[in-house]
Amino acid sequence: MKTNNSKLIIIEGGDGLGKSSLISSICDFYHYDNISVRHFSKPPLTSSEGFKSSNAIKFNYQKQKFFEEAKLLNRICKTSSYFPERIIWNRSHLGEFVYGQIYREIHPHLLYQFIHSYEEKFLLGRDVSLILLDTSNIELFMSQEDGKSLGQTKSLKEQELELFRKIYEHTYIKNKIKVNVNDLNLFRKKQDIFNDIKHLL
Repeated sequence: MKTNNSKLIIIEGGDGLGKSSLISSICDFYHYDNISVRHFSKPPLTSSEGFKSSNAIKFNYQKQKFFEEAKLLNRICKTSSYFPERIIWNRSHLGEFVYGQIYREIHPHLLYQFIHSYEEKFLLGRDVSLILLDTSNIELFMSQEDGKSLGQTKSLKEQELELFRKIYEHTYIKNKIKVNVNDLNLFRKKQDIFNDIKHLL
């Protein structure tokens, strides 16, 4: 059976901390050659029938999307005559530990169970790197709010950062780095952040 050696790079972190900017830097580094960028988004607020989705439905929707992406990745690896050498996930299953708890009221135990089961089934044994963008300046984080985030208060933003740090410590992914994107009251330069993660590429 044919398999490929596609490298999976996961970029995580709160809204406005520079995930898209870092992905652009990574693509520049590879000259946009043989690379695929995939993006996970939040679940819809209403069902296809127009009814407001419950938290359980939203959680199941997210799980389904993550499973579909992983199965697609495995199918391409095994059967396709062409596959990208590098795949970047802009957000991932790890974000559900954050947003699932705060905004969908899913119990942490269920989220740990889902995340570890997902990683065991789809990610262990694969070349995976995790990059978590973090900040020690909550006011700087708040300054990036564009009105589209799920959480728009200081308290919610602080909870998001704390939970991202927590799941970073508990993921089964070993090849990982947490990068502080600020230097006191300013965002660090794009190139400096890239230099911090370059060794993972």
